[in-house]
Amino acid sequence: MPQIEIPSPPPTNGIEPLISERRLCELLGIGLPTIARWRAEGRGPRFIVLGVRRLAYRPSDVNAWLAERERVSGMCVLNCATA
Repeated sequence: MPQIEIPSPPPTNGIEPLISERRLCELLGIGLPTIARWRAEGRGPRFIVLGVRRLAYRPSDVNAWLAERERVSGMCVLNCATA
């Protein structure tokens, strides 16, 4: 599974750059309503609340979430044991 890449280099202050909700949707090829539904259902990647209407995602959390969903064979549908 490809890693989510941040276009800018990480800062030297030790804080991981964050991905906006809109950018994450672009990277995953999904719409904002989908990521909002996944978040409400507890199925999406971990997120950070930056303000009342502002969310962000750590690339490491997104990559971990993607790795959990990687499959070699077979099919996993909603509510399968590992999702």
